[in-house]
Amino acid sequence: MNRALVLLLCATLTACGRTAADAPLPGYAEAELVYVAASSAGRLQTLSVRRGQQVRAGALLFTLDPDAEALAREGAAARSERAAALAVDLRKGRRPSEIAAIDQQLAQAAATLAASTSALDRQRGLVEQGFVAAQQLDTLLATRDRDAARVHELQAQRVTALAAARSDEIAAATAEARGARADLALARWHEGEKQRHAPADALVFDTLFQPGEWVPSGQPVLVLLPPGAIKVRFFVPQPLLA
Repeated sequence: MNRALVLLLCATLTACGRTAADAPLPGYAEAELVYVAASSAGRLQTLSVRRGQQVRAGALLFTLDPDAEALAREGAAARSERAAALAVDLRKGRRPSEIAAIDQQLAQAAATLAASTSALDRQRGLVEQGFVAAQQLDTLLATRDRDAARVHELQAQRVTALAAARSDEIAAATAEARGARADLALARWHEGEKQRHAPADALVFDTLFQPGEWVPSGQPVLVLLPPGAIKVRFFVPQPLLA
């Protein structure tokens, strides 16, 4: 009887000990990191964060040397201004000084026409009276026609100078101005890519470059760990799966 009680007590103590469900389960932690890189290469100018630092969304992380992109932006801005000014200018007539110059030329041509017409009229009277040969009228008539054509030419130039350019020229200039604005926007985008900001609240998990080092295109400069981006993966034996 005493021996049976001892065996029952041992069995009870064993049951109260560590079971298979309490055994450690093998596994590991996995982090979903965010690698922050610039779209173009450049020298790392500033690194505004350090490893282990908490950053807020929108905080400046690093800056690459933007000199080349700034020069490209200035050139694109100048081309955009020129194209826009040309498109506006084509919608206008010529400047007042140019119109005045055409008016002066037209006045001179009109005076020349009046003189040649008067000379032709006088010679016609002399021909009718028999004092001048009729062949001279051909020369005077050609001179009068030439002077009249010059007057008509300057009158047409004045009308053209007061009007805007042709519609197809204006359309081409407008399209060129639109393309120049797109080039300027692209240049500004490239310049903006030289600075990278935090996409969300995160922990600076690691920094991969130091200021002054050359960063290749697309190479991450630092690594961020957003909150909630750590997962634990572990393996459960089949008997404990339920």
